Amino acid sequence: MPEDPRYSLISLTPSPVLLFAKMKALAGQIRRIYVVHNPKRTEAQIRNAREAAREQGLELIVLEASDVSAAARQYDGIMQSMDGRTDALWLPDDPSILNNNIVLPLILERSWNRSIPVFSSTVAHVARGVLFSMHPDNYRMGQTLAISMSTMLTEKGRRYHDDLRDVRVAINQRTARHLGLNLAGHIDIDID
Repeated sequence: MPEDPRYSLISLTPSPVLLFAKMKALAGQIRRIYVVHNPKRTEAQIRNAREAAREQGLELIVLEASDVSAAARQYDGIMQSMDGRTDALWLPDDPSILNNNIVLPLILERSWNRSIPVFSSTVAHVARGVLFSMHPDNYRMGQTLAISMSTMLTEKGRRYHDDLRDVRVAINQRTARHLGLNLAGHIDIDID
């Protein structure tokens, strides 16, 4: 998310607060969330994620990688040590470290074999086997933008920066069944 105060914006990346809350709602036993990120691209998002995890009583374990190769090594190490009963893996939207054709399939294979919940900031990953993601609810986001613009016009000089909070949830039902999760009340869009 750009931090330039000259601009007002709503990120199109789902808020970590919402992602973590949904993970806890789906699998209440989760205590730790692992994430691999590139600090040059997702530092602001990770700052928000640290606060979101703290607020929700989760431990966020952050590992850094500067490229796909380094990320693959990080994922390899953490997937071996994770416990699917208490740990989950979050995949931020960052193609500089997450290759959808090589790294993602390896993550999904290992997570399936070890029953580790994986959720993503990229909705297209749900069709590939990730448990869930979120994407913009365009109608609600339009309402939020209109209110923000109105506020900015009445309070000259005020800028608006926020994570995406007007979302819909996409859940992979096959993955949820494999993990033994109850989806009652959690589905906006289901992928099987």
